[in-house]
Amino acid sequence: MIDRRIRRLTPKECLRLMGFNDLDYMRLHEAGMRDNQIYKMAGNSIVVTVVQAIFEQLINQYRYNIYESGQMTFDEILYSEVNNETD
Repeated sequence: MIDRRIRRLTPKECLRLMGFNDLDYMRLHEAGMRDNQIYKMAGNSIVVTVVQAIFEQLINQYRYNIYESGQMTFDEILYSEVNNETD
């Protein structure tokens, strides 16, 4: 490393880290949004795929707890979920 300066992430890179794509960045840029606003928006956002994975784990743990407590069998849990989705 010859140049010891720290390279900052660009607004586009920050948006990519948060799950946005390049088209989203272009739309924001074309709408006249300044870089500091894009940085703030990226910082205040959440990564949807991460939230989805967290909730999937919570749901799986909930199912496991119901099964382990003896409240329902695994088949009963699946059957109740299938019936709830079609109602």
